Amino acid sequence: MQEQPLVSIIIPTYNRAHLIGETLDSVLAQTYVHWECIVVDDGSRDMTATLIAAYISKDQRFHYYLRPLDRPKGANACRNYGLKLAKGEYINWFDSDDLMQPDFLYRKIEVMKHEKVDFVISKSLNFDEYVTYEVTKYKGNIVHQLSGKNYILKKVYWMTPDFFIKKECLKGYFFNESLHSGQETNFFIVFLNKINLNGVAIDEYLSLRRLHNSSIQQELKQSKPDAYCGKLISLLASYNCIFKEVDNETKSFMQVEIMSLLHKLEIQCVGSRSFFNFTGNLIHHRNPLKASAFLISMLLKSYFKTSYKLFEYSRS
Repeated sequence: MQEQPLVSIIIPTYNRAHLIGETLDSVLAQTYVHWECIVVDDGSRDMTATLIAAYISKDQRFHYYLRPLDRPKGANACRNYGLKLAKGEYINWFDSDDLMQPDFLYRKIEVMKHEKVDFVISKSLNFDEYVTYEVTKYKGNIVHQLSGKNYILKKVYWMTPDFFIKKECLKGYFFNESLHSGQETNFFIVFLNKINLNGVAIDEYLSLRRLHNSSIQQELKQSKPDAYCGKLISLLASYNCIFKEVDNETKSFMQVEIMSLLHKLEIQCVGSRSFFNFTGNLIHHRNPLKASAFLISMLLKSYFKTSYKLFEYSRS
């Protein structure tokens, strides 16, 4: 009988001792048993280490590491370090407050074998202490190709735990450790537009995404300027990496999205140097007149709080 391939589950965590136990229990409950679970701690000050030690004593498929001190703080560094340590043929990043359905790994492995693809995407249900509800953004995954272009154009959608991939496809690609928000979006935009891969969607909810007050997304929702700023910085980083590789439609879509976010915020959010570099890029890769109109609209907004019509023209 052929040995089943090893799956590496990589979980970054920080002060989640009150939640990660449920996550690890859902890993233990997997019907597919040939896995390793790598937990990388971002410097927790609660009882995370003690809790995970108890899991390791019961099942040596669990592994616990501290983020190296020479790596920047944040989930991205933990994800990258976990990938470096992973021994599996397949990789699935997961979050320390979310839950796997029992067939989470089994279904992904089966589809990978049957379809002979590089990666698969499943779906997650959102839940909180009161209710569980569906995410409508997944609908496009069944009718559109899972490409980098469609991901940028928002025709397809997934979250990090949905993504299951051959480790060999990730060679040379990492999460951007300088980002503190929108890092997963940045990774998928850059990764899928730099390399040509085949993927398929599973039209099944295989995981549960927990929403709670201490989750990063919930904290961002409570401060719209911070959320917009994080998204803007992530999109700028993505655009700077791939604008030479993507077609004009995709490039224009990203430009307009960045311009819209910049117009909502002040230039200080990204710094004047990044702003003027982006504007210079617009002049070379967009209509120079409209790029100039955008620059003038931003300057007028800063000094006179008026410029919307000019801005609308610039992004048309």
